[in-house]
Amino acid sequence: FDRISATLDGENTNIYGGSFHGNEYHIVLSLSEKTDSIIGKKIQVKLTDLCDSEKTKLTKIVDENWDLTWTLEGSREIKTYEFSEKLGDSSATLTGAEISPISLNLTFQMPRTTIKETYIDAVTKEEGITETYAEPPFLAGIRMKDGALYTILFNGGHMGYRDDTSDIYEVSIILNRILDVSNIDSLLFLKEGVNLDSESEITEDLCYSVPVK
Repeated sequence: FDRISATLDGENTNIYGGSFHGNEYHIVLSLSEKTDSIIGKKIQVKLTDLCDSEKTKLTKIVDENWDLTWTLEGSREIKTYEFSEKLGDSSATLTGAEISPISLNLTFQMPRTTIKETYIDAVTKEEGITETYAEPPFLAGIRMKDGALYTILFNGGHMGYRDDTSDIYEVSIILNRILDVSNIDSLLFLKEGVNLDSESEITEDLCYSVPVK
């Protein structure tokens, strides 16, 4: 499409990942506020002119406008859990989870720990220091009640402290598969000090396991 725009309840929103998958066109809408929800909002997507592309050149195939409007309803399958689960030797304590068939939100209590790392500037070749905060153990997978293990779940999302002073760390994940929420057995978090490359297999012995009850 030559032009794409989208609004949520009349407010402009960011669009990512517009592409065809077979005969379906997929886009990702990004909320302006990370604590906001898309549920119950009026979504309006406008598409203009279907084109063929060759490198940077667009050739118009269909000269047309499409205006799609709907209100997205929530799922009754969302389940909310409360925890007080310290994750191994890390400073993170898992305090909550909200799981739906397509998303997962986690909340941690985690005092801020500053990490300093040196770097070499690519232009000046001078050494500098960056400061970041330590992150909680990475959500490595989900174990189902039948023993199935699902890993590499991310299809986008965001993470970080709730605000500039809070010790509450939040992780919001868009899943790359549809889950049967009622059959989740446990959440798996990668243990401290475990380093994996792109070909490594994630197994349960490499993870902290938090049962979901």
